[in-house]
Amino acid sequence: MPEAVNSNNSDSSLLGAQNPNAEIIDNTNKIASETTLKNKIVKKKTFVERWKTNRFWIIKGTYYFLHYTWVAVMAVGAFIAWLIAMLMV
Repeated sequence: MPEAVNSNNSDSSLLGAQNPNAEIIDNTNKIASETTLKNKIVKKKTFVERWKTNRFWIIKGTYYFLHYTWVAVMAVGAFIAWLIAMLMV
């Protein structure tokens, strides 16, 4: 009778002496770790992000004042554009 082949994937089967593909597995892990390191580049905060999260309340308050002023101006402009569009129909 032929001997049964063990199909269990244990940790010992991943060793180089028992698995000829162990070197390939190690190389793919190295490549994967290098790409994750390249993707973890630290971005510098932009001027607006630093202004928004500044510890001084005058600077942070100025940011929020200008931000909400700009939102209000855009809302009024959008309303005027919508009104003109409705009058031209």
